[in-house]
Amino acid sequence: MKFIITENKLESVMFNYLDTIFNVIEFNGDFWFNYKNDTQIGVKFNYGNKKLVICSKIITELMSMFSNDSYERMVLVIENWAREKIGDDINKVLVSPYNLYLPGYITQK
Repeated sequence: MKFIITENKLESVMFNYLDTIFNVIEFNGDFWFNYKNDTQIGVKFNYGNKKLVICSKIITELMSMFSNDSYERMVLVIENWAREKIGDDINKVLVSPYNLYLPGYITQK
């Protein structure tokens, strides 16, 4: 059985998935999107330089779930999801090949 899913619906499913795996922590205008019950983060936003940094791990994770989409498309989906959470302040998007972690001065709720 085949299903036809519109681009908007697919992005909505991806947004819902990201909402279920990440906590959003805000501190002094900076945002960290950490995996629930973990100090590892998938996305961070620095208010000072308006840069969004995405860990490549979450990009490949999304690509494995939604196999028809490209790496660049996954970056755009994550950027749009983060923009929805923090507002329209993002000036630059970077992808980090390294695992990212919460800073020591941030504690999870």
